[in-house]
Amino acid sequence: MNKAPKYALTGALAVGLGNALYNAIQQPNNQNSEQKFDWIECFAAFCKGALVGGAAGFAIGYVRDNEMTSILSSIGGLDRVVENVLEEYSDTCTFLERKAEKIQRLLYAEFQEELNKYPTINGSAERDTAIVGSDIDIQLKLKKEAVFIDEMKPLIMDFLIGLKDRHLEKIRDQEYSIGLFFRYKGEVKRIDVVPTRAVYNDKDQVYIYSSVSKKIRKTNPVKQSQALRFTEKQRKIIKILKGWKKENNLKLPSVLIEHLVKRAFSELRISRGLSNSLLDVLEYIASRIKSIRIVDPANSNNIISNCLTLQEKKEISNFCFQMVNSIKRDERNILDYFKI
Repeated sequence: MNKAPKYALTGALAVGLGNALYNAIQQPNNQNSEQKFDWIECFAAFCKGALVGGAAGFAIGYVRDNEMTSILSSIGGLDRVVENVLEEYSDTCTFLERKAEKIQRLLYAEFQEELNKYPTINGSAERDTAIVGSDIDIQLKLKKEAVFIDEMKPLIMDFLIGLKDRHLEKIRDQEYSIGLFFRYKGEVKRIDVVPTRAVYNDKDQVYIYSSVSKKIRKTNPVKQSQALRFTEKQRKIIKILKGWKKENNLKLPSVLIEHLVKRAFSELRISRGLSNSLLDVLEYIASRIKSIRIVDPANSNNIISNCLTLQEKKEISNFCFQMVNSIKRDERNILDYFKI
């Protein structure tokens, strides 16, 4: 059994200790001043509570075990569960893509004199690692001779505010970008317009401006994309992990997930099968995340792995170790980490 003994132990301890504490509180009220505290009575209360709590916990665990067995069997085993999870996370809706294409055209028509080239799609959408709920990044690359980004950004925002689109709910000024929020079928979807400025008109390096620090830094979206080219299997693992971190409330940036998966596949002999590959990558993250150093391929001063504190890395490491060990002990436990 899997959950039944675990739940039985938890129930026994919780109810037993609770009943013993209640007895300890009530004893002075039921005794005269000369009577001593009765430890045997308190222990008996613990045993009664443990018996009741253990039985209830075992019953709940037994039901959960059968439920998990039924779910796993109906889906077709561990590999099919992982494939099912991937299908749930994969975004087949083209709504946001169509909006992004429209905005690209409008921005180019309005600002083509200031732009170095046609607005491009960057980030996970370009790399095909986006999942349901992912945003789309549009890069506006201004010419080297154009005005500075901090002067150009308000003009771009004013133009976007004037857009007439029935799905557009709000526009927000963000640190590096302008966020456009669309509502579609009850969900909010976002497009980020990122103004950049060419360092050299004939090269891919650009400046990006932070409205928080009021500073610019160099980056290279093309170089970043070249460093993050994935196989089909790697893209599947990335999508699963992006959904997994949301479901389990893990503070693990998507770009760090992509780099960790890339490293895992380059350093390990990854197992066959999607579920085994997923466990290999999770084990790699668990063992390496506290010490690994990942540098932005477009800017050596930007250490991507430093986006998490050591404590946050330890929490992720412990969570991954626990998850891998739990699934290896009983494959049904994968249902504790993914919504099916």
